[in-house]
Amino acid sequence: MKAHEIRLAKLGEGDLDNLSRWAQSDEAYGTYDEPSRLTLPQIRAKWEKGEYAYTWIIHHGEKKVGFCHSLPHPWNDWTAILAVIIAEPTARGRGIGTEVHKRLCHTIFALQAEVQKIEAYTDRENQAEQRVLEKCGFVQEGLLRKSGLIRGEIRDMYVYGLIR
Repeated sequence: MKAHEIRLAKLGEGDLDNLSRWAQSDEAYGTYDEPSRLTLPQIRAKWEKGEYAYTWIIHHGEKKVGFCHSLPHPWNDWTAILAVIIAEPTARGRGIGTEVHKRLCHTIFALQAEVQKIEAYTDRENQAEQRVLEKCGFVQEGLLRKSGLIRGEIRDMYVYGLIR
């Protein structure tokens, strides 16, 4: 994988079909995440309301392989929550996720001056994501017991933080 082969593009109307397809797929979300199960009309309604303002499609070469976004923190205005989904299984384990995390963190800090911290949450057993976060400068800040729901199972999650 070469970094120049990866591109983040703002989510556009033409990307909503991919987002909908991935939202229905356990395979797209992998072992340690839960698909939203949003339908295309639900995704379109959220897009029209501007709820995907900080969402990007991940391109590897000419192929769309996933998406990433920054979400507002529910308790404060100075923390953003990062999420990266490498939805195409053939794109996993190739360094794409690490590069996307780095670029997304840079983009969040560049576009959102009020953001002083980025948080990421991952399943306690997701060692690959933990390594990616640590490579990108995140620090494990704590264990959130029984806080994630994956395939009907309530699971422990780690919270990671990156300070501006």
